[in-house]
Amino acid sequence: MNDFGNDQDPYEDLPEEPEEAFLKLEAHFRRVCGQQLAAVIQDDRVEVFYLDYIVQVQAAIAALGLGGEFKTEVPSIENVSFNAYLDFNKDVTHYITMLRIRWSQRGGGLFRPIRRNRQAQNPPPP
Repeated sequence: MNDFGNDQDPYEDLPEEPEEAFLKLEAHFRRVCGQQLAAVIQDDRVEVFYLDYIVQVQAAIAALGLGGEFKTEVPSIENVSFNAYLDFNKDVTHYITMLRIRWSQRGGGLFRPIRRNRQAQNPPPP
């Protein structure tokens, strides 16, 4: 068994497209955070679960070279609250929505990302 419980290791077989890999990883991190929050007992510090989600998503953003798409900084653990999570989550949700709209407009469905280099060389017609 791996560190991801019954789920498959999300780092195995990551798609080559950074945007698609990000969607896969973020969905996993969000699911784990939700599971941890659902299992909270009275003395648990829920800010740790929010911070784990934020740090994991930020690591995925950095590793996949998507930093320019995000504006929110990772708060220190002393400053993590539900509001800090909401602020960060708004940025992530905005990016995911943009990806889905772009892919849908090109008739490719959810996992047909735009290759950045190709898009710059051959912009879509107006």
